[in-house]
Amino acid sequence: MTISMPKKEPAMLLSKVPDSELYYTIGEAAKMIGSTVKTVRHYDEVGLLKPTKYTEGGHRLYTTADIWRLELIVMLRYLDFGIEDIRHMMFDDTQVAEALDWQIEALAIKMSTLQNMITILKEAKQHHSSKDSLNYIHQLMDTITTSTKQKNQYIADKIKETKLFADTPPEWEDSVLFLFNKYIVKDHKKKTARQTFAWNELKKLINDPQFIMEFKESTFPFIQSNPKFDVEVWKSNLEMRLLRLQAAIEQHAAPNSPVVQAIVMEAALMMQSSEEQLLDKRAYLRQYAQLALRPRPELMKRFDRLCMIINPEWRTLLQADKLLLQGIQWMVDHLEDDDK
Repeated sequence: MTISMPKKEPAMLLSKVPDSELYYTIGEAAKMIGSTVKTVRHYDEVGLLKPTKYTEGGHRLYTTADIWRLELIVMLRYLDFGIEDIRHMMFDDTQVAEALDWQIEALAIKMSTLQNMITILKEAKQHHSSKDSLNYIHQLMDTITTSTKQKNQYIADKIKETKLFADTPPEWEDSVLFLFNKYIVKDHKKKTARQTFAWNELKKLINDPQFIMEFKESTFPFIQSNPKFDVEVWKSNLEMRLLRLQAAIEQHAAPNSPVVQAIVMEAALMMQSSEEQLLDKRAYLRQYAQLALRPRPELMKRFDRLCMIINPEWRTLLQADKLLLQGIQWMVDHLEDDDK
């Protein structure tokens, strides 16, 4: 792909476009970034970049700053970023470093996967006949592909070995791993070589004592502070909350919207561990926020990145969680304003 830079300096392109700025048609803009009209139109339709102006006939007109941003989108697509990633990077500065980490992880996994595939093919080539080579590939893939049963056994053995749930009521074990079992362990369809490699990387991560410690510190306080809830009720409420958050995302609901704040309140109510907390809303809301708004540890972030490679639906769960956290932050700020 040939990428040409705009004629003006980038620093000028990021500043406010003056009234005398020239406007370019969609065809001219596409030519300047080395792309096609169809692609530029698509970026408009998916909300990545709207043209600054339209002609009386409704044709798109782009400024030099628009073209710089279009070129940035093309470069990010060239680097294999998804549309959703680019949207977050362009409209939310706090997402840039995180998106870069995710992409580095994805490309590293892809690179390792390709190297692994090359090794398999070279080994297969050493077999004398075509039939033998194909049989060898089939047998080799059987040995490196992990079934749901094998994954479940691996997780069960690891839980026993690390005593992960030693300080937690036994009935909570399945609930803590509920989403992981549903989206990562269970095979919903045939996995690609890349997803298989990511699972192997995830197994290595699970063997890291530092990760086990981070997992416990990130997850167990919610359960230990809330022993009164029935496990199955907790699981049911969690799944329903995720569905409602996903619906809120599709509706582009803001963190301070009534629909998101209602979900925040219900999630906070699950933290109640005593009748006294019912009498002081601020107390248990702040308690919930204190737990929920803690920074995500680095190895837990890598855990999420690997899970997204194994099953892209994990990204949806993270987006739902992010909206919930933003709603909690707004709620806490609002309570603090009330106290002033």
